[in-house]
Formats: sequence, structure tokens, C-alpha cells
Amino acid sequence: MVSSRRPRYGKVRGQTAVIRPAKQPGPRPTVVLIHGGFWRWPYGRWLMLLLARDVRSRGWASLNVGYRRLGRFGGGGGYPATFDDVRSAVDLLADHDDVVDLDRVVLVGHSAGGHLALWVVPETKIPLLGVISAAGVTNIERARQTVGGAVHDLTEGAPEPDRYALTSPYHRVPIGVKTLCVHGDSDETVIERQSTGYVAVAREAGDDAEVQIIEGGRHRDAIVPSSNTWKAIAAALTDWFESS
Repeated sequence: MVSSRRPRYGKVRGQTAVIRPAKQPGPRPTVVLIHGGFWRWPYGRWLMLLLARDVRSRGWASLNVGYRRLGRFGGGGGYPATFDDVRSAVDLLADHDDVVDLDRVVLVGHSAGGHLALWVVPETKIPLLGVISAAGVTNIERARQTVGGAVHDLTEGAPEPDRYALTSPYHRVPIGVKTLCVHGDSDETVIERQSTGYVAVAREAGDDAEVQIIEGGRHRDAIVPSSNTWKAIAAALTDWFESS
């Protein structure tokens, strides 16, 4: 059995990813997991550990992404550091094609990680099969105006007048890959419009984008393998991998 790998792409502790190969030998379909948590320390890739285990149980490999975050112990996150780290982490897959099937890679991000998953699609050199945003913050302009806080801190370093073109998925369509936004209708943290609005504008721009609303779904359900939200994501992954 091939053991997990922990490649680094910087000197800060957060600049580490974990590649967990599938149980089967050889290159396998791969799920890139990008955690949420308001882009802030102390939230980290540990949030996605249960999902990484579930991914492996399904015969797939995973890349669990760490990145510099906001906050005193976050390593200096914000624009451009957080964004650069996610790009570097995804690009690491090119060096691990003995366990990663580079033709079958899908990004899955939750909340702030959903934002980063959508953002990184046109930035990475990996030819992605698709991207799934679970309760992602897609419209940074709207979130900055209505929520502020971490959204403001994340994007303050991006220069005007290009701030949203540089940081907001909503303002960067089309991205050119299959896209699914999953959102619970009882989400108490990120409004449903962040997903439905993104899909609408992505479709208008020509992307193959869909939204799936989970009845009774709450914000953190996406990181619980037994939840209906994760089951919907896993079903989409299975369909995409098997049809590719």
C-alpha cells in the first residue's frame, strides 16, 4: 500500500498538502479537497479529514489542501498569499501522476474553500474534469458589502479597480469546466443566493453549470460523510468519474 505524502510549497506550516493515494495501485480518479473556515486560522485541512477517508473508501485518491490563512497564527494569509497557495497546491498533482489520474481530477471546496475551488480553476495547469462548490462564497463583491469581516480582510490586498476580477469567482466566469454548486436551504452561514446566483451568471457566460439545493441542509453538512449534502456530492463525483 502506498502511504500518504505531504508535499510542501513554502516554508510556512500551512503551506502543506496531504496526498492520500487510493487503496488500488496506480493512477486513480482524484478529489482535491479545499477546506473552509472564513479563510482564517485556526481552521485547517483537518476539517476535511473525514471526507478524505470517505473518498479513499470509494476507490479514489485525494489531495487535502492547506493554505496560508488570516489571523495572528495564519501565516500571512489574504490576497495574494492564500490564492497563490491554493494554486501551488493543485499544481502539485503534476508531480504525483503515479497515484493521480491527471485526466480525472475534480475540485471540491466547502464554504471559503468553495470560493477558492472556483477561483483556482482558470489558474491551475492541471486539466480539471470539474469543480464542486459546497455552500461556497462565490460573489466576493456582494459578501464584502453585506458581511465584511473576513471577506474584507481576505481581499483588501487586491488592487482597485481589479479587486473583484482578481478575487471573485462570480466576476471571473466562464471558467470552462463542469461546475456544480450544492447548497442547503437551511444554511445559516452563507446565503443560498451565493450558489444560485453564481450558476445563473456562469450559464449566461457559457459554462456547464448546475445548482443542487439540499432540503434541510445546513452549512457544515458538506463535511459530514453521512449527510445528504455529501451524498449528493459523492454521487456527482461518481457520475463524472465513470462517464469520463
